[in-house]
Amino acid sequence: MKRKITKTTVDKVRNLAVHTGTRQYVFDVELSGFGLAAQPSGKASYFIEYRKGRKRRLTIGRHGPLTPFEARNQAKTLLGEVARGKDVARKPLTNLTVEQVFDTYLQHNAKSNRYWRELEQCVRRNAKPIFDRDVTSITRADIADLIDKASLRASSAGRHLFSALRPCFRWAVERGHIESSPCSELRAPLPSKARQRVLTDEEIAKVWHGSDELGFPFSPLLKLLVLTGQRRNEVAALEWDEIDGNVWTIPGERTKNGKLHEVDLHPLAMETLAAVPHQERLLFTTTGRTPPSGFSKAKRNLDARLTDLPHWRFHDLRRTAASGMAALGILPNVIERILNHQSGVNSGLVGIYQRHEYRAERRESIMLWGDHVAKILEA
Repeated sequence: MKRKITKTTVDKVRNLAVHTGTRQYVFDVELSGFGLAAQPSGKASYFIEYRKGRKRRLTIGRHGPLTPFEARNQAKTLLGEVARGKDVARKPLTNLTVEQVFDTYLQHNAKSNRYWRELEQCVRRNAKPIFDRDVTSITRADIADLIDKASLRASSAGRHLFSALRPCFRWAVERGHIESSPCSELRAPLPSKARQRVLTDEEIAKVWHGSDELGFPFSPLLKLLVLTGQRRNEVAALEWDEIDGNVWTIPGERTKNGKLHEVDLHPLAMETLAAVPHQERLLFTTTGRTPPSGFSKAKRNLDARLTDLPHWRFHDLRRTAASGMAALGILPNVIERILNHQSGVNSGLVGIYQRHEYRAERRESIMLWGDHVAKILEA
């Protein structure tokens, strides 16, 4: 039967159960899924009922300790969780939150390199809204919503977030924390269109000279980006003891692929470093403890001075260096070693057999590129 569950209703249904000697049920007409079961003994209990693949029922509590009003409020809360995808009638596989599962996943899988640090930062920045939730309550809709919001902030952020969360939830399935991954039926967001921006020689000179107005730390940092073609974060975290003569050795824990990487420094780069005030450990720190921040502000200040320069990004300087070396006749495999970017790193002929580091060729190539930049600046 269906009617609003009140104390009067409870009394009537209990009396009917006692009189007939059979169990009686009543479902609330106002809150779908909320019900009352009365036993021939006269005892009655409140429950919720819903479908999750099959019909499921969860007892809320007995009448007496609970009033109809209190039971209704609890039913609303539980049915709300059901609506968000949680199967509340099932015994939970775990009491872990998403953040606890993610932290454990990192402990078992993460390596001490830049890739894993960026993965962790991506998840902590974009998945924070679900971190405090029970991992078993996370639905496909939750993940899709996070990815959509991340994609609105940056075209590649959603794709990176998906690539970070999918193996984490797959690992959680393997460990028995959840039965199925909320990422399993989701497609990865389409990759953003690859940028093709390469600065011309004239634009390189404008950026170089324009950076002088930025002062320390961004002026020398930007010049090293031009001369070395290395990644922004690798240059920003440069330490004094990584430089030996005219060779800069980036430890594996700071490179994207986890490999130690040697970078030859052109005399113009050495001249740039010589002008940097010597601090205890980091070259470009403003705090004495951490690499610099505020790249976006520095870029805006520089753009304000270079109003005639079409839109560009710091990462375009890396592409510009690579393209400039190619224009000087330097072979692609040598350029890739200079950039510490190896195609097919884990598969194929190059990834498996091509281990030659081209140290002599790389040194010669960096010198050629540095000479070319020096000529640009003199023009």
